[in-house]
Amino acid sequence: MIGLKMIKFQKIKAKNFLSYKDLDFEIPESGLFFVKGDNGAGKSGIFEALCFGLYGKTIRGDSGDAVVRNGRKKGESCSVKINLSVDAVEIEITRKRFPNSVELTINDEDVSLPTMVATQEKIDTVLGMTFDVFTNSVIFGQGLPFRFSQATDSERKKILDRILQFEWLHDARASALAVKQAIERTHIPEFETKLNVERAVGVTIDERIHSGQTELTSVKDQLKAKIEKKKEVDVLKASLVKTQQKLANILHGKETERAELQDAEVRRTELLDKLSDCNLKKMKTQNLIGFVFHEIQEFEAKKRAVEKLDGGECPTCLQMVGEKHIVSVGGKLDGQIQEKKVAYEEYSKVLKSRVKAVEEAELQLTLKRDEISILNARINEARVAGGRLEFEITEINEKLQSQEYGTDSIAYLEQRIEVLQKNITKMAEDRSASNKLIADTASKLAKANKKIERYDFWVTGFGNTGIKSMVLKNVMPVLNESAKAYADFLTNGELSVVFKAETEAKTGNVIDKLDVVVEKKGAGGTYSLCSGGEKRRADIIVLLSMYDLISRRSFMKVNILIFDEVFEALDSVGIENTVSLLEHFGVEKAVYVIEHRDDMDSFFENVIKVTNSSGGSKISISQ
Repeated sequence: MIGLKMIKFQKIKAKNFLSYKDLDFEIPESGLFFVKGDNGAGKSGIFEALCFGLYGKTIRGDSGDAVVRNGRKKGESCSVKINLSVDAVEIEITRKRFPNSVELTINDEDVSLPTMVATQEKIDTVLGMTFDVFTNSVIFGQGLPFRFSQATDSERKKILDRILQFEWLHDARASALAVKQAIERTHIPEFETKLNVERAVGVTIDERIHSGQTELTSVKDQLKAKIEKKKEVDVLKASLVKTQQKLANILHGKETERAELQDAEVRRTELLDKLSDCNLKKMKTQNLIGFVFHEIQEFEAKKRAVEKLDGGECPTCLQMVGEKHIVSVGGKLDGQIQEKKVAYEEYSKVLKSRVKAVEEAELQLTLKRDEISILNARINEARVAGGRLEFEITEINEKLQSQEYGTDSIAYLEQRIEVLQKNITKMAEDRSASNKLIADTASKLAKANKKIERYDFWVTGFGNTGIKSMVLKNVMPVLNESAKAYADFLTNGELSVVFKAETEAKTGNVIDKLDVVVEKKGAGGTYSLCSGGEKRRADIIVLLSMYDLISRRSFMKVNILIFDEVFEALDSVGIENTVSLLEHFGVEKAVYVIEHRDDMDSFFENVIKVTNSSGGSKISISQ
């Protein structure tokens, strides 16, 4: 324990805190104390005040108004003051509600910071332990750590996470996972996209090189053919005249069809205007029909309302209604309804005619569009045919020029070959540069994937199967050593408690599963088959083994240890053995055993009784 920081808690003072109007509690450097009282008397409240004074929340996590005593007079403050020393440095922490404040004094010097948050951070630094470390290493009892034997695998792992201070592993794993995912989201898609683009560029260059080489071969063949085909000049000239005549005929026909197309377009525009006008009239008629139909419904509703009247005020004329008046008003409404129905029939006839007009206009427009499509198709066919003939004429002229002026044509082809060879050389250089870019990007992608592998390693390493699993396996011997010693002391070897980090599954495979095996000597029983007292002794063995583990790993030494409701179901022998064991702890620190049982006073030399009345909880100490 060389180099450990020693914390000595000296006094707890509180006002209007939980059930205490006034609390003044001194903590000695050592001793074993029994804290008794009825449920709700305020036994745990003494140590809730200690935790609240240090961290601004109770062991159970209560804070704010939840800690203020019911019955506090208006204007009275709720406050907790803790006196302690850290390596002989005197410290005082005062925390209040109404008004909210926290003060830190070191050796009588106020070192509080401007905000409560900043002051709390300084308190944590001075103490050298957070709320979780404090509650896990000083206070044992009713929570999950005490019921470790009955907890699930995930609950046990959470308990050991807190005890072994593995919380940083969760943050480290989250950070490594975030970096890995960031690389997967950004760098990998970026490099893969860039690599695909660069490879596509390379393929395009290859295609251009192949195309150039194909053309080069073709041009060389043309050069050879030009020399051999000079005798075909006359045939080519005749073909040229014939083809030119065909082109002239096609061009003339195309001009005629263009004129017809212009006339058809004008007619189509007229038909569109006509269709628009018909649709507008149709829509207006539909609106009138809808309006008249709505009026008919309103008049019929009024008639039904009048017919239902039997005395009272008429909703139409606001006069008192009699049978004669009902008949009169009903007659008028019938007339109005009939008038609207006649109008409805007339508008319906008009609508039918206008629907027919729309259909006729749409049919005419469809026919005209078909006519335009046919004309366009003919013009396009003429354009294609003309283009083909123009191409043929160009080819013939080139062939003629080649045959009539062979020297010039051969010179052109030779020049073309030179240009193609230069282009192919330049494209080969571009392909070389593209290959370099592809190699560079592929290298970056490989490095990014290597990074992902490294971060994936740390994601695993910081996870449950990594560092945590290794540490847990190393911790098991420490826990089992303590468990055996405590089991021998408390049960004379009748119970054995063994911690295991691995369990054999039904398949025969060994899996990571945190387990506690409790067995009775010679009986082969398990925890579930133990009696209530045996289970409680097994729980205490587990609890004290956990405490040993915490003590070995802690950089702090504290002069207080609290056991809250851990003696339940123990018989007198179990109580006596457990108290005897706790007396060893009481040699170096103040050990408090909190229970509501009345049959345990005789086992303790120091008894603290807590009672609660209308004036708040009170403490009396007998020794």
